[in-house]
Amino acid sequence: MSRRCVRSSLSGLGVFPAPVALLVLSGIFAGLTSESAAAGPLTVLLREGQQSEADSLIASVMEVRANHSRGCAVAAAWRANGGNAHGFWGSVHGEPGHWITPSDAVRETLQRHFGFGDDGQICYAHTTTDTMQTIWLDGVQVYMPGTFCPSVPGGRWKEGSLPGIIPGTGVPVYRARLTGALGHPCGPQHYGLFTGFDATLIVLGHQTVPGVPDPLSCAWCVLQCGFSELGSHHLVYSYLFDLGTVMIMDGAGLELGGTLVMRGNIIPPSVGGDGTDKWGLIFDSPRVNEAGDFLFAAYVDPYPGGDQLFVYNGLIHYREGSWVDGEIVAGKILCGGGALNAGGDFALLWAYHEEPDPHPAVIVNDRIVATAGDPVDFDGDGVVDAGATLAPFFYSGLQTFMDRVALSDRDGAGNVTVYFLAEVDTAGTPTAYDDLECFLALEVEDLATAADVSTGGPAEVLAQNTPNPSTGRTEIRFALERHSPVRLTVYDVAGRRVATLLEESVPAGPHAVQWSGRNDRGETVPGGVYFYRLEAPGIVETRKLILLGAD
Repeated sequence: MSRRCVRSSLSGLGVFPAPVALLVLSGIFAGLTSESAAAGPLTVLLREGQQSEADSLIASVMEVRANHSRGCAVAAAWRANGGNAHGFWGSVHGEPGHWITPSDAVRETLQRHFGFGDDGQICYAHTTTDTMQTIWLDGVQVYMPGTFCPSVPGGRWKEGSLPGIIPGTGVPVYRARLTGALGHPCGPQHYGLFTGFDATLIVLGHQTVPGVPDPLSCAWCVLQCGFSELGSHHLVYSYLFDLGTVMIMDGAGLELGGTLVMRGNIIPPSVGGDGTDKWGLIFDSPRVNEAGDFLFAAYVDPYPGGDQLFVYNGLIHYREGSWVDGEIVAGKILCGGGALNAGGDFALLWAYHEEPDPHPAVIVNDRIVATAGDPVDFDGDGVVDAGATLAPFFYSGLQTFMDRVALSDRDGAGNVTVYFLAEVDTAGTPTAYDDLECFLALEVEDLATAADVSTGGPAEVLAQNTPNPSTGRTEIRFALERHSPVRLTVYDVAGRRVATLLEESVPAGPHAVQWSGRNDRGETVPGGVYFYRLEAPGIVETRKLILLGAD
């Protein structure tokens, strides 16, 4: 079985002239519920330059969602009547794809983020005629600016943002700015996170949260949030009043390994830290399901120089330098690049090279299922099209903190469908000017469960090299419980072996190996990021080192 064992999950829509584009919409989701769909390529569902709902050409596909009813949705933008127009396209229950825009009101300025319920509800924010961003659910305004908020005494609604939804109930989720709350220490304007038409309060600016030492920021009490299918759990990424950042789960500070997940706190070794790693400033992609599975992305302090981390169910599951499906992930997790389904499967958008050639990849559990250069079925006929390939796609034309990947629940055969935004190169050129933004889908078969995937976090047997960064000579330490054959190697960020430092049987106990910054041919290697890997029976561990120069 190939490393990328996938099948085309959707058929019907690819690249068609505008007059016939809508004629093929009925075939788009034909393969979504079919258990016997033939193995096929990565498929374009909707793209830049395609016909929009209003007979204009789509200028951009912006954000993607999947619900728990075998449906998916994407936000798209086009030009109409001299201004911007927006709509949502997809499927609710796996029926043929169609435009599911809730009302004409959304055809004004659309605020990033939207929610997509299991019954097709759309929660979104757009700028109204009085220039205020307001939250809507299927064309119904969730609150009226200027009226009182029912859950904050004296607080008046000002504007809303970060729209979402609790998918199984259709309850809207949103951040809103309030003015005039009686006695509020932040003065006339502050923010809160709310759910529902009755404005159930989740967090509020300057609120003290159990387990968190400082009050929340007035303006940034929530930067991102995730709610489970029925709303039993929520995970919030928030700023503190002193400009630190913290993770909040179900109304209290999130503790892992007995320590609060807050900028500057030590990451415990039981979580995957090395005893000196500290949580950095930036967190991303908070996700949680009804079973209590959760994930988020993070950095090791200081940001942005520290390692990128992917945390799953309380452990560092992968970090820069981890090996995933035979590749070293060395770049960054894309903002908004994490997804979680009801069964605990996850998807990530993560580069496994450093910039300027990030070589982005789509990861589902332990598999790289798509990456730059892969062939694409661009016209939706189930066959890859000559010259159509995924471009290095995660960095141009997309805003920070917009969700670019979504993951379906498993079907009856145990397969999942991953949806993501990418650029596709149809001209075979290295320039990005002729690449097209696309909404794509891929069904993944024979997938190991996330619980069966071993973590790629820091090793207990392999220590961080010292000094790091190094000007040339550095020491790598490791310890073994028993006499074992060992191989210690150094790789560059492209996964090429640079030097073999040790390949022999060694006794139990601590060991130290020196590397002088030279390859196996005795040549001095250039400064940059490298990875060293320890392999022994039952042990495969990798860490990152930074070489500033060689002796």
